[in-house]
Amino acid sequence: MGRRTNTAVWSDKYSRWQTNVQKDGKRRSFYSSKPGRTGQREANKKADEWLDLGVVSRRKTVGDI
Repeated sequence: MGRRTNTAVWSDKYSRWQTNVQKDGKRRSFYSSKPGRTGQREANKKADEWLDLGVVSRRKTVGDI
């Protein structure tokens, strides 16, 4: 289980759930635009996975290509 002590918070400005976590000095934000508690759980799950497994993004950058 992740070492996250906070939970995702709804942002009215962006209409999404957001949680911020930090690991080894690196800070990341995780989001979900699903409405209700489903979205909150999804954002929290993404953060926990990153904390536990160090999951990296599947997106490719120009430098990678």
